[in-house]
Amino acid sequence: MLNELKRGSDAQVVLMGEGGAALLDEPTYDLARLTQALKQVDAGFGAATVPAALDFAAGVSGRCMRRGAISLR
Repeated sequence: MLNELKRGSDAQVVLMGEGGAALLDEPTYDLARLTQALKQVDAGFGAATVPAALDFAAGVSGRCMRRGAISLR
């Protein structure tokens, strides 16, 4: 999905465990850096708190990004 973004797009990945957490401190235009950081994350078998994570993602999108999109896969 990150590879499909146009050059100059900013992005952030929100992890859904424990109510949501940003993968990086700030959204970034460096999609390669974001991809590398995402590769370091191990998917666990813990519970995802979907409503809280979506609220967190909406806050990140509204504060920092010009255009926001949330995608769940």
